[in-house]
Amino acid sequence: MGVLLGLLGSPAMAQTSPPEYLADPGFESDLPPETDFIAGPKYAQMVRQILEGGVPEGFNFTVFRSFYVRTRDYTPLAEDLITRMRDQAFVIEEGRDRAKALEARQAYEALLRSHLANLDVVTQALSLSRQDPVFGDPQMLSAVREGLIRSVTANGNGRSLVAAYRVITPAEEDALLSALDFEVMHTTSDKTGGVYYNMHYGVFRATGEPFTLFVNIEAPVRHLERERIRAGRRLDLRSR
Repeated sequence: MGVLLGLLGSPAMAQTSPPEYLADPGFESDLPPETDFIAGPKYAQMVRQILEGGVPEGFNFTVFRSFYVRTRDYTPLAEDLITRMRDQAFVIEEGRDRAKALEARQAYEALLRSHLANLDVVTQALSLSRQDPVFGDPQMLSAVREGLIRSVTANGNGRSLVAAYRVITPAEEDALLSALDFEVMHTTSDKTGGVYYNMHYGVFRATGEPFTLFVNIEAPVRHLERERIRAGRRLDLRSR
């Protein structure tokens, strides 16, 4: 399997504290999504908050991402989602069949709601919205995208496994490396103490400083491992 986890990043910024009623449940849960009855409603609540009034001041994107990971819709690899979005956008823009266009628009909006914490999906929606506002508010989607990346860059320092940056999709890891202006020379993927992680060996382009950057990929790998076990195949991090 290739390096798990290409988007342009933004500078790291401190994450504000979440409202008291939104306790961070953590990125990993021992419960499979279908039995986690807390994350789904909490995630939906935060999505409604964004869609109805934009990203509020102090919105905690780390909590938002952690709830998304624990929903049954969580999808770390977004290729199929992006294909569906583009297909739906084509039907909507073509508009020859009003009934099909309406159906496609409803499906597009439902997909966006279900995956508003997925960086790939938000980036695709932002691109489409800049062409036609029927696909979303570009200002809102830009704020969501920036918030997701800011959450990734603010949740660690990458100096050790304990202080590793935590990502939930491959796009987040790409955005992190871009935001840090870090050039990867070699990557090792492994599991230690039950934690999946990438070790990126490389340099910071601005200074030329060599560095080993730790990235926690526990959430996406555990999800993919569950899916592959269900399919009768176990995930091998070392296969390339």
